[in-house]
Amino acid sequence: MTSQKSSANKISASFDFKRALRSLIAPSIVSLFSASYYFVLLIYCNFWTFYDRTDPAGFVENVRKYIALGLTYTGYEPLLYSGNVTSIFICLTAIAVGVLFAFASYRFLMKKKCVNVFLSMGVDRRTIFKNRTLASMLLMAVTSAVPIIIDIIINVHFLGDPAYIISHGFYVFLEYYTFMLVGFSMMSIAMLICNNVLEGLVFGAGFILSPTVLFGSLHLLFSVYLRGYGLESFFSSGIDSGRSLLNHMSIFNPICFGKPFGNYGLTVNVFSFTYRGVKYADGSDVAYGSYTNYGKEVIPFEYMLPVIIWLAVCAVFILIARKLFLARKAENAEMYGANNFVNVFIASEISIFASAVVMYLFGYNQLNVKLNGILNLLIGVIVFIVLYFVILSIAKRKIKQSKRTVI
Repeated sequence: MTSQKSSANKISASFDFKRALRSLIAPSIVSLFSASYYFVLLIYCNFWTFYDRTDPAGFVENVRKYIALGLTYTGYEPLLYSGNVTSIFICLTAIAVGVLFAFASYRFLMKKKCVNVFLSMGVDRRTIFKNRTLASMLLMAVTSAVPIIIDIIINVHFLGDPAYIISHGFYVFLEYYTFMLVGFSMMSIAMLICNNVLEGLVFGAGFILSPTVLFGSLHLLFSVYLRGYGLESFFSSGIDSGRSLLNHMSIFNPICFGKPFGNYGLTVNVFSFTYRGVKYADGSDVAYGSYTNYGKEVIPFEYMLPVIIWLAVCAVFILIARKLFLARKAENAEMYGANNFVNVFIASEISIFASAVVMYLFGYNQLNVKLNGILNLLIGVIVFIVLYFVILSIAKRKIKQSKRTVI
């Protein structure tokens, strides 16, 4: 009897794993197409820009005059961007794909009709969580690895030196996959804390963006109240010149951690390092040259350390998500405003950022009305309180709030 029960459990677990794979078809297609865009289409277009109709036989030789390594493309972008901010868009895309995988994996928990069926099919919760986590990690790895392998083949064909290109192709995959895991693990927590789709999406976005919102708010307040605060505009310098608070605290930020310690440029990460130009014999730069170092240098460990740290953080997030899944009550599905932590978190995040923006606008005379420090602070507090209670009232669907739900 024990053997038959064990066999039945294995069959049920295998069926559930296959069902988990089927539920991830849509995000897998998105993942494959997005990775193919960055690591196949743009790479091929980049190499093709060096094609000379007058000398088609010298195509490969012409490419090697300008490019030492082209696994990613962070220079002039013919199809979408200009400048080296392409590496930031790659990071954001990978996170968004991870979010899609988490949403598709745990959406059934948000529907009362589905959650009762799923949780009463003879498969224990530990197996259900394990199947969805492994299925997501497997498909994220496959759909990102295939385009990167094609990218490596293209580079080897044009540039040679397969050992060097393959090793750096692995680093590209590792960073891209880590960003996907960040989106997946953080969104998994959001989906397992919340009880409906809307709250899950809002809290997931707020959770992932919370470090950016926090550092952005502090940056705006420091600009107004700290005399001698020399950092420049948060959003522009955060990407371009690299002198904002966002850059200094990037290791704590899930959307831009992929940069070496001690380097202020957010765009300086593994993706930027793996597009490398060459130099003329006299040391002068050539057109389309990399804005980082030149030639076939081995990527320093400082580029990989943030990636390793966030892989460990993702593992912790997945363990937290597992605990939340095991403790989740099926009857809470489709309930609105039931989780007070989610309500307070979202209301606080939006209110803090909005009050910081208002104080910055008045403090820097952006609205043609410059207020003194105390009055400006008072207005910021009023904006925070009003917006905080408005958001709580919307989340709870009632105007009057008890002390327990406010704090």
